[in-house]
Amino acid sequence: MSESPSATGERRLVAAAAGLTVLATIALYWPALGAGFVGDDFMILHRLRGLGHVTDVARFFRGEFFEYYRPLAFVSHAIDWAIAGQNARQFHLTNLLIHVVNTVLVLLVGRSLSPRPLAGLLAAALFALHASNNEAVVWMSARFDLLATCFALAALYWMTRGGLLNHIGAGILFFCALLSKEAAVALPIAAAGWSTFRLRATTSRTVAFILPWLVALGLYSALRHLGGGVSAVGGAGRLPKLAAFMFCLGAIVAMSSERWLQIREWLRPRRSQCAALGLTLVIALLLAASLSHGRIGMLAREKLAVAGFAAFLLASPPARRIRLQRSHRSCGVDRWRSRSHRCWRGHIVSVAAVDRR
Repeated sequence: MSESPSATGERRLVAAAAGLTVLATIALYWPALGAGFVGDDFMILHRLRGLGHVTDVARFFRGEFFEYYRPLAFVSHAIDWAIAGQNARQFHLTNLLIHVVNTVLVLLVGRSLSPRPLAGLLAAALFALHASNNEAVVWMSARFDLLATCFALAALYWMTRGGLLNHIGAGILFFCALLSKEAAVALPIAAAGWSTFRLRATTSRTVAFILPWLVALGLYSALRHLGGGVSAVGGAGRLPKLAAFMFCLGAIVAMSSERWLQIREWLRPRRSQCAALGLTLVIALLLAASLSHGRIGMLAREKLAVAGFAAFLLASPPARRIRLQRSHRSCGVDRWRSRSHRCWRGHIVSVAAVDRR
């Protein structure tokens, strides 16, 4: 069955707009190719200098990097090293290309989630040009974030397509995201949410839906511990986050079989009480951050600082330009500086307030 002329025209319009977004992204970040190396980049380069053969990349899977296990990102750095040696331009070009791929993936995920054709396009444009992504694209050491985001978005896109093969493929892509950066560990919560709230699956189907993701997580934890010599859960300090992860995942699975609809109906006449309870918790958190100097105060300050920084980034407009400034000529280091056209004093004050000693 052929598409209607209107549908074909709409598809072409979206494709053309997506192409313009990609070109704008490349034009915006093209000056970053001259940014050179800075800071942590040299520690990564030190690990690459010992590579002599293609099989040497296997050592990235057998060791840690400052107690982090991110072998796949180092493999991508090794490819750049094999192509151009210590030419910084190649490393920055790869970062830019990954960001472009991520932009396209945001577009695809957005089109899968929303029937409105412009929804995915606007999301992709915001993602591509937003100022919060400057560091990840321009800084060579931020490849971990870019690559983990790439595999994570690909996993989400495959998940939304449905089908057994796509379902298994999503788990494999999630595994690759974990091998790029451990921050991708929260993705099974999104998978459980998709099954519970979007597909409205039963509990047994939701458990089966997230099983490939949990298998990938288990394999990563074993490889991280046995191959990299790093704690499978990141040490005792990560146990609260692990508990929060398990709680969120279990809560979403418990709401499957459309139980969440019953909860929603129960909450509707109690919206005012729930809002008051939430406001009370926020005030209590603020007081704990301001008055307490123990573990509770430290935890409260940490979470509020993260929330304030997130609000600052969300309120930031798209990046307008990137200017490069050459400094430290004796070390041959290029530094970059991005500038936006506004300041967000309120967010900065909020972050500083919760960081009081």
